[in-house]
Parts: sequence; structure tokens; C-alpha cells
Amino acid sequence: MVGGERVTDGASFEEIQDSLRSEWCKARAHARRPREELRLVEEEMHRSIEYCYYVASWWERQIGRRDVSPFLQEGLTAYAKEHAHVERNRGRHWAQLWHPIRERAKVILSHLLDPPHNATLPSMSPLEVEVEMDEDKGREESDDDGN
Repeated sequence: MVGGERVTDGASFEEIQDSLRSEWCKARAHARRPREELRLVEEEMHRSIEYCYYVASWWERQIGRRDVSPFLQEGLTAYAKEHAHVERNRGRHWAQLWHPIRERAKVILSHLLDPPHNATLPSMSPLEVEVEMDEDKGREESDDDGN
């Protein structure tokens, strides 16, 4: 039996070869999956951080865009500055929090992309990362800083 396909005693050489080729393709795709997952995680982290900075810039561009009374303009400006500050802090926080993960992923990817040197992947100590499950916790910390 090759990959769930039963190869009979009377199978031709071509049938066996096709079955083995199919199994080889599946095994190769399975072996490449961790690389793709690492690339995707790195890209998602990168885009999330960049999106925070983009939103912060967008809020800053909103300042002074409306022709309103000075009193209302002052409130809108404060609102926009506050949101820009929150987004920029979120981006910085994520960049700092995810830096060790992103660096580790780069090291692993560099070794995985060079197949002859896969066996030389350095022995790395486990990476410990603290994960905050409460979304409001980050907001409370930024409020405690007086920002």
C-alpha cells in the first residue's frame, strides 16, 4: 500500500511509479508547510504593526480637515490626536512584544531555505513569550502611563 492507494501484485511499473510520485509530492508539500506557516506568521505580524502606524497617520491627517467652530475644532483635534497616540502605542507595543518571535522565525527560515544546511540548524533554547489574553489590559497600561 502506498499512500492509501493499494498497489496490487499485478500492478504495472507505470502504476507503481505514478503512486510513488504522488506520495513524493504529498511528502514534499508536507515538508514545506512549516516554512510557509513561518512566512505567513511573520507577514501577518509585520502587516499588523504597519497597519497601526498607518491608522495613526490617518488620524493625524484628519486634524484640521473640517471647517467648524474653533471650539469644535479643538475637540476634534484632541480626539484625533488621542486615537493617533493609541494606534502608534499599539504598533510599538506589538513590535516590541513580537520582536523575539520575528527574529527567531528569521533564523529558522534562513536555515530551512538552505536544504543542504538543514542539519546544521543551531540548537536553540526554548523561546518564552508572555501572551496577554485580555484585550483591555493593554489599554489600561497606556492609561496608567498618563498617555
